[in-house]
Parts: sequence; C-alpha cells; structure tokens
Amino acid sequence: MMPTKRKNISKQRMVSVEKGKTYRIRLAVESDREFIDGLNYDSFKVAFQLQEAISDDEAYKKYRKIEDEDPLDPFGAGHIVFIAENEKDKAGLIWLAKREPFYVFKEPLVWIYNINIKEQHRGNGLSKILLDRAEDWAIEAGYSQIGLHVIEQNKIARTLYEHRGYEQISQHNSSCFYLKRL
Repeated sequence: MMPTKRKNISKQRMVSVEKGKTYRIRLAVESDREFIDGLNYDSFKVAFQLQEAISDDEAYKKYRKIEDEDPLDPFGAGHIVFIAENEKDKAGLIWLAKREPFYVFKEPLVWIYNINIKEQHRGNGLSKILLDRAEDWAIEAGYSQIGLHVIEQNKIARTLYEHRGYEQISQHNSSCFYLKRL
C-alpha cells in the first residue's frame, strides 16, 4: 500500500490547541534525555499500577529492571522523539522507531514506544497533535502503517487510539496491540 501524500512538514512547528494555548512541536535533543526518561518511567508506573496495587518505589524497581535488562535509546538508530512544549515548560512527547515485522505485524512499520503528556498539560489536545505528527513522520519516512501497545486497563488511551483510527489487532494477556494504516 502506498503512503498517503501529505505536505512535507518541517522538523519543528507551532500549534494552537484547545483553550487558546500555543505549543511548539520539535525534535528531541540530547539535553531532553532526563525529561524523556522521566515520562517513560511515568508511563511504565501507570501501567504497572493499573495492573496491580504497588507503590511508586516498587514500580520504579520494576521499571529499572526492565530498562537495565533491555535498554532502549531514544536517540538510537531508527528512533525519533518529538517534544511538545510551551514558552514555560516541556509538556509531553511521542517516541517513535522504525521497526521490521514482528509478532502480529506483517510489514515494516513505525512503532510508538511512548506517548505521554504531563498531567498539568492534559486536556489540551496534545496527544492528538503528537499522534498526527507521528503519522506525518511515518508517511514522510515511507511507511504505510503505525503500531503501538497499550495495557487493557488503560481505557483512556485505548479510547483515544480507537477514535484516531487505530484498530486493535491482537491481545496477549493484558497487552493490546493496535495498528493504523496510513
């Protein structure tokens, strides 16, 4: 399937979101690593705590174990992170990677490793804007599909993805796998 043509988008753009706020979407740089790691931990913590009653300390230990055993580098080959920020604060991110076929995904795709908006910036439509940016980047990179994984208990995220055209194509235990054709 050929990718849908969209206008070529620069690596940075300003967007106005709900409630009249303006954010900049830009590529992450090395100095963003601590921010990326913090939101990555936050995503894992939420997933762990939705599945079982554990403390923040226990969640952090589980996260560190996963990261230590199978580290991923957001600045590694084939990875890209977009940061949403306003004039005062980094607000959120989306972390993407080019992937070869795996599990139930039969074609190469762009994989969403993480999308997370800091709590004080939620409700402004940033997740939708970051998903749009991810899809544009995937098409620009020549991909015709984008996928992600989310736990079954994260109903807010699942609803967002489904409203944005992502289809659940598989489930294993509490892991839901989604795909969107571009």
